[in-house]
Amino acid sequence: MLIASPQLSLKSDPNFTIDTAGISFIAPGANKTISVTYHPKAVGGHYTAYSFTIKDSKNPLLMLVVNGAAIAKLAVTKKLLVDTLHNSPLSFNDSTSGIRQLFKFFEQSGIQITLTGSDLRPSGNDILLLIAPQKNFTKQEIDSVKKFVTNGGLLVALGNASAEGNNAAALNSLLQDTSWTTNLALDSNLVVDSLNFYSDATSPMLTTFADAKHPYFSNVDTLVFFGSASVTVSGTAIPLITTSPNGKTIGGTNSVQPAVAGLSKIGKGKILLLGDADVWKAESANQQTPPNILIKDNLTFAINVFSVTEDYEVKLPNKTLNEKYQLVSIPFDLENSDITSVLKGLGAQNPLVWRLFGRYDPVTVKYAEFPNEKFKSFKRGESYWLITRGEFGLSLGNATIIPVQTFYPIKIGPGYSMVGNPFPYKVSWKNSLHDSTQNIIWKFVGETFKAESLALDPFVGYFVKNLSKDSITIYINPEDITNLKKSGYSAAAYNEGEWRIGISAVSGKSADEENFAGVAKGAKDEFDLYDVAEPPSSPTDYVIVRFQNNSWKEQSGSYAMDIRSISSEGVFWDFDVITAASQSRVALTLSQFGNFPNDFEMYVVDKTTERAMSLDQTYQYEFTMAKNESRRAFRLLAGKKEYVENNTQGIPLVAVDYALMQNYPNPFNPSTQIRYTVGHSGHVSLNVYNVLGQQVRTLANAIQPIGTYELEWDGKDNAGTTVSTGVYFYTITVKSNGERTFTQTKKLILIK
Repeated sequence: MLIASPQLSLKSDPNFTIDTAGISFIAPGANKTISVTYHPKAVGGHYTAYSFTIKDSKNPLLMLVVNGAAIAKLAVTKKLLVDTLHNSPLSFNDSTSGIRQLFKFFEQSGIQITLTGSDLRPSGNDILLLIAPQKNFTKQEIDSVKKFVTNGGLLVALGNASAEGNNAAALNSLLQDTSWTTNLALDSNLVVDSLNFYSDATSPMLTTFADAKHPYFSNVDTLVFFGSASVTVSGTAIPLITTSPNGKTIGGTNSVQPAVAGLSKIGKGKILLLGDADVWKAESANQQTPPNILIKDNLTFAINVFSVTEDYEVKLPNKTLNEKYQLVSIPFDLENSDITSVLKGLGAQNPLVWRLFGRYDPVTVKYAEFPNEKFKSFKRGESYWLITRGEFGLSLGNATIIPVQTFYPIKIGPGYSMVGNPFPYKVSWKNSLHDSTQNIIWKFVGETFKAESLALDPFVGYFVKNLSKDSITIYINPEDITNLKKSGYSAAAYNEGEWRIGISAVSGKSADEENFAGVAKGAKDEFDLYDVAEPPSSPTDYVIVRFQNNSWKEQSGSYAMDIRSISSEGVFWDFDVITAASQSRVALTLSQFGNFPNDFEMYVVDKTTERAMSLDQTYQYEFTMAKNESRRAFRLLAGKKEYVENNTQGIPLVAVDYALMQNYPNPFNPSTQIRYTVGHSGHVSLNVYNVLGQQVRTLANAIQPIGTYELEWDGKDNAGTTVSTGVYFYTITVKSNGERTFTQTKKLILIK
């Protein structure tokens, strides 16, 4: 019988979760599958254990040991050449060899591994790996290695502890050749032995990093070396890891320092010397414990050693767009993030040549524009609006690339924030940690925003909305992802009764394409997860389609996607089209998706022109903003005919023309009726004039909506005096938005 121990900790390592359903009791002879799920939140090796009690007097405790590894793919592909010519005592293919596992992780990380042929020619590779060589190097080989390093290559040399009966003569002869000075050598007399790490809690774990800020130690807290010989470090070489067991310093403190690892720069390249290749070798042949590479941070350190790229020149992947906004980000911690330095390729700041905006404030709905005292530098994880006159290929400066990362934290305030992919490759937004945020984020492509829910591309920016009232931290998953299917909101699957209307607007070089009204099962008439807030506009040139839902009790505001509950009678949405400037020409397109009811009609009403337009599958409507007009209001209706007619806000479904009818009777005495039709609401004036053009009577002088009206003239003037027999004229004038939209005059005759 298996019983879960009260001391069972399911959070001993947050990367692992275990299915505990049904394991509190297992009947004798029964089988039970225990499911362990691995959710890596940090790159590197992970190890945890769960304890269970068993009703067995001889073996009362059962231990479930779980280990796994998460590998980040390199942003820059590298070629690794492995030396097989100098009699390494370690077998690369041995199942207990940590070297074999190390190679497996390298391949997952994107490092291309090749073995030497008949001679040692490292040229054309990025890294040369020597694993405890026991055969001396020839002068030709030394010259080849020297040339490789001085031209920018990385030499990683692994020694082997003297306690294992091997010597460092061959490797030291290469390192100490008089034709170059590496300031590194193995010291076989100094050995730190931690082979009994699991059985002896007092065994030393090397945690003293001489240069802890070095990128090789990014996200590394502890290294566990097994049977490690020390490295002699002198001159300008760096002792990456020093050894001081029992609080005593081994060796001298002046020019020679004992170290498990040392780094020496030679020309444009580097040499990294590790004291012992057993650092990554399996502890024992039966593999009862994880191989050394999975213990503590050994794997993280190994990947960093072979994958870190220093002094990498960061370039914008594509040229800037001519006079079009781009939402950009820089997925690196640049050595110099000062905006003036990063954008030096654009020349001195000149708003006629380039402009940069960032640090969006959702309260004031404004961006900070460079130059600005509070906006002087770029920051990884942020994004910015950039617009240039002309196309520019930009070199942004240098950075150090460290592919081994934990989830990257980005702090955002309430409302929308401008964020960027912090990694130089495509990563998953879906698998990142972003509680309290809207699932849909916005990516700016060319001239319009696109809804995204799956991935984050490098060098581009996104708008992310924090739905809470407090600042939160989102964590971006560093896993490199490929072959993602294109995500598109309109391409979603629709259940019975579900449909969408897509609305897009284009004005000049600006567009707003992804806006949707519709209905769905489970949706509410106010805010729910189907609704997506409208992203902020670009700083100076934009067209916006938005559903204004200020009356909502929760998350009120502007929306790009407003999905309501399914109605058998009908539903309507009010939306605005906004442009950056008045008198802009706008092309509006409405498209239907999903299972639209057969008994429904669909109309869009232009509230400014007071015209209702019937929609088919796709409808296009063009209009020009009037003088001093930058916002046009619309209503979209879908429903049965009676519902639609009752919800047009008094605007007829069939367009009404202006008209002034002939009075009746005519001639008349003592009164006559005058009928007219207003085709568009506005200020209506109806006046009677004599043959001299003098105003006799004002019959109407007020704002009137669309409709047909009838007035009576009793033959009196404005003073109440009956006018004389004769010919008179009546004139109607309608003005909308300060402009005359209709005027007409007709004759009438008064006879006494």
